[in-house]
Amino acid sequence: MPPQRRCRPPVALDNVRRPPCCRSAVDSLVELLEPHLPDSPIAKFVDKKGPGIHHVCFTVDDLDGTLAKAKAAGIVLIDDTPRIGAEGKRIAFLHPKSTGGVLIELSEY
Repeated sequence: MPPQRRCRPPVALDNVRRPPCCRSAVDSLVELLEPHLPDSPIAKFVDKKGPGIHHVCFTVDDLDGTLAKAKAAGIVLIDDTPRIGAEGKRIAFLHPKSTGGVLIELSEY
């Protein structure tokens, strides 16, 4: 069995409370989120769609270059420029209407 990564204690970030419910396997991490505030993005998602997958994240070496390629390919970007996300990493999101209904997060190493 691969080693499990322990998460930090619950921490509020963008109105989301991250409980200590993370499991990793090889180079993957599953992070369980719960709403911290009733009007947070996660709370709105759960109210509208019920519990389930909110988004999938992929790590990339060159976030700016990846965003430029995605935009050139006609993918709608939620974030035209990267922003700082969890763990201080640069992130950006691709709109689900361009990705088969799945919200995609891109995270730079």
